[in-house]
Amino acid sequence: MKNSDWKATAELVGIAAIVVSLVFVGVQLSLYRNVSIVEARAGLTDRVLNLTEIINDNEDVWRRGLDNDELTPAEEALFVGLYNAVRSHMLTQWVRWTRIGPQDPDVSPQSFAYALYTHPGLRRIHEAVVTFRQNRQSAFESDVATGFGEFDVLVNNYLQELDQSMPEPNTQYIFW
Repeated sequence: MKNSDWKATAELVGIAAIVVSLVFVGVQLSLYRNVSIVEARAGLTDRVLNLTEIINDNEDVWRRGLDNDELTPAEEALFVGLYNAVRSHMLTQWVRWTRIGPQDPDVSPQSFAYALYTHPGLRRIHEAVVTFRQNRQSAFESDVATGFGEFDVLVNNYLQELDQSMPEPNTQYIFW
């Protein structure tokens, strides 16, 4: 073989090696993404179980709070904590689905908005929290939303859609 033939053969082998390595990297990335999805689902399952246990341990306060019944100051503080736990769960779910899939990330803010729409006590706390955040933002003359403001914007947009298009809700106690 001539020197130029060896050179051409070496270049082809080099190109083939690069293509094979790129295919390998692509397969590895796909596998890592699948592992991330499984780990995210496992974490989500753990969060749901923990949240369910907390709500079940405080079922009376949770039910009365959802219905916007009168609560003692201690019960109100507990209900606000339960709201925060549910919001945190929904926010975490949205972040995971937005970043790694596999589910449509809009499901989480839509579900949370529907829960707010159907449970007046949950909505009352949500509106108080939103007002607090807006006032805090104004007090510090900041136009930057703190945390995951996009989630709250989505929730509030879906809630407005429900207010305009849905009849008055009549929902039994559920956990979404």
